[in-house]
Parts: sequence; structure tokens; C-alpha cells
Amino acid sequence: MTMKDCKENISYKICGFGGEIDNIARRFMELGLVEGEKVKICAKSLQKKVFLIEVRGYLLSVRASLLEKVQVQKC
Repeated sequence: MTMKDCKENISYKICGFGGEIDNIARRFMELGLVEGEKVKICAKSLQKKVFLIEVRGYLLSVRASLLEKVQVQKC
């Protein structure tokens, strides 16, 4: 399941990044989105194009198109 398909206020664990490691995946890793890390979607925009996610105690705003690359599983 990708992070874009996740429901709000439920914790998920990152399993990996779809495809090869590119600049976007590398940037996610720099921000703390690494394999095994717990994440939670706090809010979605009305058109579901921007997501507010919580990782390591801080909030991060990410476009939905970027979250399609993040593979997660329910905790």
C-alpha cells in the first residue's frame, strides 16, 4: 500500500520506496522518512493533493504525487 492510500490518524510503518532511489527518495530520507519509521497522516487538503504527515514528532506537508513512492504497512 502506498502512503497516498492511507487513512487519517492511523499509524503506519514505512516499508520502502517504490522503484530506484532517486533525488526525491533521498530527500525523504534526509527528512526522516526511512524504512521502519512510524508515520501518520494528520490531514488532507480538500482536493487530496497535499497531505500533512507526522514523522518523528514534527509535521511535514507533502504533495500526494510524492507520497505515491512511499510503501507502508499498518502498525
